[in-house]
Amino acid sequence: DLKLMLQKVEAAFSQVVIDTIDHIPSYPDVNDSVRGALGGVKTAFKRLRHVEQDLCIVNHLLRFNMLTRSGLAKTTDTSEVPSDSSSPTGIPVAYVEFGAGKGLLTRSIHVVDPQARFVLIERSGGRRRADRFLTDSEVHRLRMDIRHCQLAGVPAIQTLGQGKVVCVAKHLCGVASDLAIRSLSHLTHPPWSRGVAIATCCHHVCNYADYAGRDWLDSVGITAKEFAVLRKWSGWAHLDRSSRRGNGQKGDGADGEEDGEEAEEHDVPKQDSAKPSWVSEDAM
Repeated sequence: DLKLMLQKVEAAFSQVVIDTIDHIPSYPDVNDSVRGALGGVKTAFKRLRHVEQDLCIVNHLLRFNMLTRSGLAKTTDTSEVPSDSSSPTGIPVAYVEFGAGKGLLTRSIHVVDPQARFVLIERSGGRRRADRFLTDSEVHRLRMDIRHCQLAGVPAIQTLGQGKVVCVAKHLCGVASDLAIRSLSHLTHPPWSRGVAIATCCHHVCNYADYAGRDWLDSVGITAKEFAVLRKWSGWAHLDRSSRRGNGQKGDGADGEEDGEEAEEHDVPKQDSAKPSWVSEDAM
């Protein structure tokens, strides 16, 4: 009965969602610096929305003390800005971007904290990578499927101290978000992770076998069969893009980006991709 299932979902939602983000922080000096680095007034309109999405993530990282302002002067207004998160030990923070694509989110973070270490994980190749603008930082790009990444085993992570890893992603499509959560779950011993900021998308391509919250689903009585229904329901929250298609325009993401600029962000991980030679046999 779908009506009973909807009641179950609403009850589960009220149980887990205690508070929502009703305020998007904004730091003018950060916004101006990132927009300037990514093209400023010359930024094409079709790319501008990606810059603003990156800025939203960057501002939330600052709000929750997960981003160090090593590349910008500290603002005199301290009402919104958290204390500097740099460590007296001098060990840099590592920002890990899952499904990095061209690395534009990493570049936005780099504007604020160029002294950090950056690890970009992306299974596909591509041109016009933002890596070339990160010459003053330590950058590691891993060409591999997130499914096979045990983050705790990555050499660039192993040399870090406690609370030194921040994991980020934008448009981490469907099951890729679950695979990223499984990958960073290995960072608990020792507790390397400082925080996670993932903007998910395409929930309809999640699958029950890889879903990271199956134990919680069991606890609220949601079965595998009901999970399949939830996947379809999740599509109801998407904006209707049929009008744009009817006018001969391409849709976003998986349906075709205007120029392929961000298309790889929606590239769902395959279950049978080959593992890199340095990844152990029991890697996810």
